[in-house]
Amino acid sequence: MEWWTHLWLNEGFATWVSYLAADRLFPKWKIWTQFLDEITEGLRLDGLTESHPIERSLASYIKQYACSNANTEDLWAVGEKESGEPVNKLLNSWTKQKGYPVVSVSVKGNKLEFDQLFKINVDQTGFYGVKYDDELAGRLRYAIETNHLSATDRFGILDDSYALSMAYK
Repeated sequence: MEWWTHLWLNEGFATWVSYLAADRLFPKWKIWTQFLDEITEGLRLDGLTESHPIERSLASYIKQYACSNANTEDLWAVGEKESGEPVNKLLNSWTKQKGYPVVSVSVKGNKLEFDQLFKINVDQTGFYGVKYDDELAGRLRYAIETNHLSATDRFGILDDSYALSMAYK
């Protein structure tokens, strides 16, 4: 490792791979629910497995840097090459700024209508918090009261609400 600022890269991959291996070997353990503790703590002090660009990027990154030291910018460069997206610009706020991103969700007039349940960050798979507008928060409250959300999603809504209340106090 070139410098301590890139320690998150080594430790992040090691942690993620340990959970991935446990899930593959022992699916009944539901290890990703246990991973919530790790994510929540991280939010207080990275996408989906179905995302093919990230899988290609990670495979290329691991192949290219398997026997050498790499830094954050190396990972972003491989991501940009594989996806064609400005990864460095998009992800610097996640690695170089204090805190974590908050995604705000709102309904503007009649432009968006949700007839079914709507929740961002299903099963807390993304490393970000969500701030809902009053209308969507009301819908989620009803979904919670009628037991239409998993325990993981209920936890996520509660944790996001708590984190936002602490940030704005």
